[in-house]
Amino acid sequence: MANRFLFAAFLTLVTFVGARPPVMASEKANLVLLEEFFLGKTSGRGYFKSWVAGVHRPFSVKTHGTMRGNTLTLVEDFVYDDGERDRKTWYFTRTGHNTFEGTREDVVGKAKIKIFEDKITLKYLVDIPNNGKKTRVRFSDILSRQDDGTIRNVANVYKFGIKIGRVDLTFKR
Repeated sequence: MANRFLFAAFLTLVTFVGARPPVMASEKANLVLLEEFFLGKTSGRGYFKSWVAGVHRPFSVKTHGTMRGNTLTLVEDFVYDDGERDRKTWYFTRTGHNTFEGTREDVVGKAKIKIFEDKITLKYLVDIPNNGKKTRVRFSDILSRQDDGTIRNVANVYKFGIKIGRVDLTFKR
């Protein structure tokens, strides 16, 4: 009988210690929320690196986000250190409590976006211009809030399931 009591007490203790506490109101400031952070103006600094192609391209980006209904429009203006400029426009539409779908001029189909307490994930295909042709690659992004309030976006780039590059970018408001 004593063994059953000890086992029950042990099981209760393990369950209590292993249980994740609920997110308290004061902790909600640490949540990564797509619409809140990217609404208005942000700026960022980062690089694209492909060890396969021997490319390292640092860049700066300025964004402007607006919300209409369930859709966040995010205009990104890139300036690469070599002088090249590029503009991309994302349209993120809320599809559920923690999900969005996204489109952009070079994205094939729709990007799938999931929002978690500590990160946002994006998965999408992109057609990249390559010597007059297009090369299709897969991006897998993770955006996470840093201790200083910035958002770090690390995107791995894949071709045929093989990692061929990486984008590392930090946004600030």
